[in-house]
Amino acid sequence: MAKDNLPTNREAVILDILTNGERAGRDIRNEYESRTHKKMPLGSLYTTLTRMETSGFVESRTGNGKPERRGYPRKFFSITGTGERILNIYQTFINNAFGGLFQHG
Repeated sequence: MAKDNLPTNREAVILDILTNGERAGRDIRNEYESRTHKKMPLGSLYTTLTRMETSGFVESRTGNGKPERRGYPRKFFSITGTGERILNIYQTFINNAFGGLFQHG
């Protein structure tokens, strides 16, 4: 697989977060910031997730609206089989390139 087909570092972290199960956007962002110690605006996250969904790495569903959210539904994301395969390829690439420094979350 060509390097151009690998996920970006940001996408790889998001895919790794989603290996632990379906997550809402804000939860993904909070975990991303906790792991990387870098801020990510929600707008940037949703742009990335939309690109990842178009690539087939993730899929989304809209949940039910809740009164505490004034009826606004949350959007939930999960990793696809393609996303799992591309993450494994990415991990192998990083391990080969950097001597096993990649740590799976």
